[in-house]
Amino acid sequence: FFSRVLQIAPQCAPCGVFRMSNLDDGACKQALYQLIVAQLQHDGYASAASAVASATSTLGVDSIKSGDRLLDLVQKAWSFEQVGVDSTGGVLQGLDLEDKSVRPSPIVLQESRVTVSHRKAVKVARFSPDGHFLATGAADGTMRILLSHKLRQGPQLGKENEVGPLARLYEGPLQAINDIAFHPTRPIIFSGSRDGNIRQYEYISGSTKKPSHVYVDTFAIRSIAVHPSGRMLASATDDGSLRLYDLSTQKCYTTHQADEMVSPLNVVCFSVEGKLMGTGGMDGNIKLWDTSSCNFNSTLPGAHGGHEVTSLQFSKGGKYILSSGKDGQTRLWDISNTRQPLKIYTPAIQKTPVPTPTRMISTFSYNEQSVAVIDETQQAVNIIDTPTAALTQKLMGHGGTVRFVACNPTDYSVVTCCDDGMLRSWHQPC
Repeated sequence: FFSRVLQIAPQCAPCGVFRMSNLDDGACKQALYQLIVAQLQHDGYASAASAVASATSTLGVDSIKSGDRLLDLVQKAWSFEQVGVDSTGGVLQGLDLEDKSVRPSPIVLQESRVTVSHRKAVKVARFSPDGHFLATGAADGTMRILLSHKLRQGPQLGKENEVGPLARLYEGPLQAINDIAFHPTRPIIFSGSRDGNIRQYEYISGSTKKPSHVYVDTFAIRSIAVHPSGRMLASATDDGSLRLYDLSTQKCYTTHQADEMVSPLNVVCFSVEGKLMGTGGMDGNIKLWDTSSCNFNSTLPGAHGGHEVTSLQFSKGGKYILSSGKDGQTRLWDISNTRQPLKIYTPAIQKTPVPTPTRMISTFSYNEQSVAVIDETQQAVNIIDTPTAALTQKLMGHGGTVRFVACNPTDYSVVTCCDDGMLRSWHQPC
């Protein structure tokens, strides 16, 4: 991980603070030790700082100049990892509507139909940040973790013995799993369910399929998200409260904004760098929060014409936020100016918005050049070009209402979940 810290240090260190470009490994390590000592001094651990300095022969650290620089670099490194790399190792820069450079032609995806052994409708699917794993949650309270590269192999994925030990089936709550979240840096996954519990599992090293911890709430969990640093878990609940859990102490902190939050929250998410949280509720409002203070940053009132907000996602670059609502529309907003949406993505057959009775879901593709949007009217998922709002492909063939759509964060592949219990994988042809 610290290779990321050393990698980004030259471009974000201010004048007069450690710059690690063109340094060999020994010099980089010495600079790192200086940052550790300075951080310990800054945080009040003088004896620990002295011990580390003595053990590493680190001398002459200016704690006033260095301050909490290490913390700042670690946060930036986590942000760098969250922005991610594609399957070839290239850094993904994220969406920029002002970039007028020539873009590649849209890719037509191929389908692999996959049978997943959930007894009821698959309600949610999430890829791990590195794209290696896919987790699905169902209305029967079960959760399965799959190897994502197996998705291309089609129907045989339903046979657990052909997938390997990482095709784990977790049978937790008796009620539906509404959301799933992967930890950004550790093999930990969380499930939020209608019974009001958030269950934490270790999905690689742990041999047990029982949760390692359960965060208990008295209201149904509608949405969960893990902070990019991996230190905090946020949940959106039926009572309209936004709860934050410290994952190191397992303590819960609840926002008390009764005058502002009077209806259930449907969705919560973090920006890639972790400075902002976004929430969307049944009252039709989108709220942006400052993560450090839990104070409102801004509000988008009636973002979907007063209809419920059901889906929310920040762009990797932090400039935009993508939302969907029960008005049947998906909208792209500029965070710095939320008076009007920049783009509105509506199914091509609709001249006017058609309210949808189910949860409308949308998500960016891995490079954010397209958006995957559920089209309930045709039991399909539309792939839409983000800058032009043009429909490039319609993913058809579902045997019922499409409940969820997820995009792999590292390559051009899409997963759709349906009421018929089928998981369908769509990927770029080889």
